[in-house]
Amino acid sequence: MKLFYLVLFLACGSAILLAGNAEAGISVTNSSFRALAYDAIDPGVNTDFNGTAVPTSTTVDAVDGDTYSKNKIDWSLSGTQTIFSFDVDHKRNGSDIATASSRSNYLDFTANSNEPYVLSGYYNVTDVGPSGFAGLYGGLTDLTSDADVFFSNQVSYNTANVHYVLGGTGGETNSAFGSLTGNLIAGHNYEFAFESAIQVVTGPNLGASALGNITLTIGFVPEPSTLVLCLAAIFAAHFGRNRRRSH
Repeated sequence: MKLFYLVLFLACGSAILLAGNAEAGISVTNSSFRALAYDAIDPGVNTDFNGTAVPTSTTVDAVDGDTYSKNKIDWSLSGTQTIFSFDVDHKRNGSDIATASSRSNYLDFTANSNEPYVLSGYYNVTDVGPSGFAGLYGGLTDLTSDADVFFSNQVSYNTANVHYVLGGTGGETNSAFGSLTGNLIAGHNYEFAFESAIQVVTGPNLGASALGNITLTIGFVPEPSTLVLCLAAIFAAHFGRNRRRSH
């Protein structure tokens, strides 16, 4: 019986190690991310990121006087999922054409197997006084098929404190195509891009700030904790053995 518990324990340990090392079947090939801050006094500040490693956790900040674009890039693995998360924190002053933006020009990757994807995001603007431009864009393209998998663009110029949800109908002008969830095709190359921005476009105002996040998750939802299941199996075996002894 002791041998039985040892075998069960070793099997559980192996399953846990395999689950912990599992990755979604994709390979990142290229990326281009830019933070931009412009306080209306030339030349402004751009900061770029071009990483391809997963996991990656880094900040990409552009600060120009009292205007900034602060960003947290967090690419992580969770079980069989790969998660690309971008947190954005923007502030602009009220000078004419002052701008704070975050833009992923492209995040290119190859699907090595058929994998599900989920897109989510938001961008919430707080205006101090009169509103300015505020926009949120996100898109996923199948480069192999030259086809848009998902597209969403929301723009406003005169709406104060606008709140956007990726794929939603916020702002004064909006359009959307495709689905926030779907399946990637093995062997196809894909490109993910997004932009969020606030800008003064109709003359000086009192400034604005914005917070947001864009996340692309690829891979199947992790199953319940392997460790919990294994411990439950060991407990059940032990309980069953003791119960048989008592009868």
